[in-house]
Amino acid sequence: MNALLRVAVLAGLSCFLSLPAAAEVFKCKQADGKLVYQDYPCKGNPHGAPMDLPPDQPTYRDHVTAYERASAERQFVQQVEAERERNKALARIEEGAKTKVAARNDEQCDDYTAKANRIEKQARNWWYSFKYREQLRNQARALRDKYFRECLGSR
Repeated sequence: MNALLRVAVLAGLSCFLSLPAAAEVFKCKQADGKLVYQDYPCKGNPHGAPMDLPPDQPTYRDHVTAYERASAERQFVQQVEAERERNKALARIEEGAKTKVAARNDEQCDDYTAKANRIEKQARNWWYSFKYREQLRNQARALRDKYFRECLGSR
């Protein structure tokens, strides 16, 4: 609570102290004709009077410079945002391509398993010769190996 109070007091003081200072400037003409500017009234010189100084106003050149800088920054921000949108679009396209490739790979892996199951079922038929059934089992084994190597090895 005390820390919060300290922060609030310091913030208030910093706002109060940052206000512009108001001071009078006197333009005095000396006896030899020189003009002198000072922060206190002229002594014994009726020609000395406080000057009305306008607050520090930006010049036309300051306005032009600020406008040019703001325009350049606005253009830079637009370029950055356009590049970000392009990158997002490319990422979406790339993600879609990856999804299509993954779906195709899944179909191919399912196809390996289905073929291996079909060949193993065929190899169980007793009316085929032993040698032919052994060839079918080897084909099924090769498909299962291919499935494990290509489908499970890449995940």
